[in-house]
Amino acid sequence: MTFDERLRNALLEAVQDAPADRPLLLSGGMDSVTLLAALMEVGRRPDCYTFHLAGQPSPDSIASKAICDRLGLNLNIIELDRDMDRLVEDLKFVLTHWAGYVMKTHMQCAQPFIHT
Repeated sequence: MTFDERLRNALLEAVQDAPADRPLLLSGGMDSVTLLAALMEVGRRPDCYTFHLAGQPSPDSIASKAICDRLGLNLNIIELDRDMDRLVEDLKFVLTHWAGYVMKTHMQCAQPFIHT
């Protein structure tokens, strides 16, 4: 068995027992699209979630929409408020509820999940 086949089988095994109603956070990037492909391979059709700033669709959310449209999947787009006071409150929440070392990318990635 080739490395590619072993990797594919391991991924399919990892998602095989995912609950049928488990949603997928879909950025449109390689990682989340690979998970989506694996889930669909084992018969799942997850509801997908992505996000962007209000009034400003991101390349990620545009890609996610195109993928879900093509596959006939439900996509929930979470629009993040551009209000500076809301952003400051969200960042304070992440800083006070995140254990350990917090990097800039942690802040960027965690903030949207507050609103999911």
